[in-house]
Amino acid sequence: MLTYLAAPFSDPNPMVREGRYKLINRAAAYLISQGEHVLSPVSMFYPIDEILSSDKLTSEFWTEYVLRFAASCSKFTILTIPGWETSYGVSREREHFAARGIDPVFLSVGNFT
Repeated sequence: MLTYLAAPFSDPNPMVREGRYKLINRAAAYLISQGEHVLSPVSMFYPIDEILSSDKLTSEFWTEYVLRFAASCSKFTILTIPGWETSYGVSREREHFAARGIDPVFLSVGNFT
């Protein structure tokens, strides 16, 4: 079973993005330590986005990009950090998994800190 880890990431403030990136990586590490096989799009693609640093690579671009990988995941976990309820990416990811009949599992920071 492959677990897809969703979390809000985009924010105009680079310090917010960096803080989210660190929390997401800690959540992914926690899930891995629990025996899960985790696909964490932010962990994987944020470093690439930083290298590319193109205005064309928007949140919408990355969301559509990672949803191609999501098709191979059978578990959907949402990291409930501030912004998750209004995140464009998390919303699209929820729609993707809901269409496949997969309900989210919610993970709070308190579970792994």
